[in-house]
Amino acid sequence: MIRMLLAAACLALSGMAPALAQSTDDLVNALTPPVNNVLGANHLGIGVFAKENDPGPEKVLELIEKTEAATISVEINFAFGSSELTEDSKTSIDKVAAAINDPRLKDYKFLVGGHTDAKGPDEVNDPLARDRAQKVVDYLAYYDQVDPTRLVPYGFGKHQLKNPADPYAAENRRVQFVTLQ
Repeated sequence: MIRMLLAAACLALSGMAPALAQSTDDLVNALTPPVNNVLGANHLGIGVFAKENDPGPEKVLELIEKTEAATISVEINFAFGSSELTEDSKTSIDKVAAAINDPRLKDYKFLVGGHTDAKGPDEVNDPLARDRAQKVVDYLAYYDQVDPTRLVPYGFGKHQLKNPADPYAAENRRVQFVTLQ
């Protein structure tokens, strides 16, 4: 719990600094779950073949919070309405990949959660969020040699805004990594 609070405080104080500004050790520590507190994809009802059983973004977010799962939000910017990665975003993804590929995290899987801002209906934002998560998974697998079976893409849409005071702000369009069993 304390590690989660410290990691959250560091991210908040850094103004959601890109992963590039954090060391690999910092990212590994933030992604290392508390003992006996690892969230499994089965608990969430999500996965590659579980689309029809998906409990929905609100329920998944509730379970992540309830279990105090190890999670980091990374500033991976996307243009409005786009899932294309920017060069700055690729640098941040590479830094996260170094942590995911670190031997201390080799036994974990990761939910890669895509988020959007609040502009537009769920019918547009939810698929866009999934596309963003999938783009990050594809990049991690192809360019950073992360085993894709360790990555579960998921789209949260606009259901968890980073900046609820400004629902259309760019920082709401981001990717979140959650450590899974």
